[in-house]
Amino acid sequence: MSTTAKLIYGYRLRADEDGWQVKEIHPKDSDLWGLNLDWLGEDDEFQDKAEERLMAAVGYEEGDFDADPDAWRQRRRDAEARIGVEFEHGGYQFGDLFLSAKKHSAYLGELTVIDPAVLAAEANAEADERLRAALAVLGLTPLEERPAWLLTACRG
Repeated sequence: MSTTAKLIYGYRLRADEDGWQVKEIHPKDSDLWGLNLDWLGEDDEFQDKAEERLMAAVGYEEGDFDADPDAWRQRRRDAEARIGVEFEHGGYQFGDLFLSAKKHSAYLGELTVIDPAVLAAEANAEADERLRAALAVLGLTPLEERPAWLLTACRG
């Protein structure tokens, strides 16, 4: 079991105790629960399908390893860099889900120096645009009005 602190620039999409933090959820009186997205089936895992959707949006639609695994990994890393955001987990037993454009982490027993000037520079228009583009591809509208620096801790 390890403890990690994460400082994430982005949005909290799901809160462990409060559920989804986006507008695209089924009404409370519905027989359905959870996210109301046309690309997400009832039994689909959100993060897996969301990552597939983001990868397809940047032109990456390859499956598993091909004959050259190293070249496959490089093409995948290049596509992930074009997306410019990633999902992060935090909270108790990783129950919170974040969409992150920037991240700093510290692990138990480790000291990480954080420079506010660096944080201010990282929270820029480019990071905001990458987040906005990813949210548009996913069809999500966070309850938070704008991205922010979010500090979370997790154990796992």
